[in-house]
Amino acid sequence: MDAPRLAHGAWVLAHARSALGGNELTIASDKIIDHLLSALVSDEKGYWLKMNENEPSITEVSFLLLALLELPPDDV
Repeated sequence: MDAPRLAHGAWVLAHARSALGGNELTIASDKIIDHLLSALVSDEKGYWLKMNENEPSITEVSFLLLALLELPPDDV
């Protein structure tokens, strides 16, 4: 799966987690967010998700930030 779609999925799961709760949503969103954070790299232009041969874009970074904002304050 490409980075923008995976990051969008992380946001959707994190939003569902904050709206509905539940252990399964917590586990799923945490797993995807952790995977995305492990792909975070920085260069002279800023921070990017480097997951495959595709050129990194602001799309996946934006969705990752949205997902992080959905987390409870004690989980960040």
